[in-house]
Amino acid sequence: MRMDKKTVASDLGFTVHRDDAFTLSYREGDHVLKFELELSGVKEYGFLIYSDSSLSRRWQPPFDQEEVSPEKKRQIVERVLAAVKFMGEKNPVVM
Repeated sequence: MRMDKKTVASDLGFTVHRDDAFTLSYREGDHVLKFELELSGVKEYGFLIYSDSSLSRRWQPPFDQEEVSPEKKRQIVERVLAAVKFMGEKNPVVM
């Protein structure tokens, strides 16, 4: 379900929000994980989502001591991609 131009909420209990031109937030309950974005510069693609940047390795405070397991990270990246496509972004690429 789309909440507004920048936010998608899922029945599975998570939301994805485009914070600004360079950041996207994934929220699951009270945990938030941020992703860096960059325009791809290639006509066929929208933007690049950096899934292994320093922002996306750990939850945001106060849960920053909790690591995100590789399995959980894969699930989150799949959800983020689906949400971004639902928002209408053209062919995002995960790096």
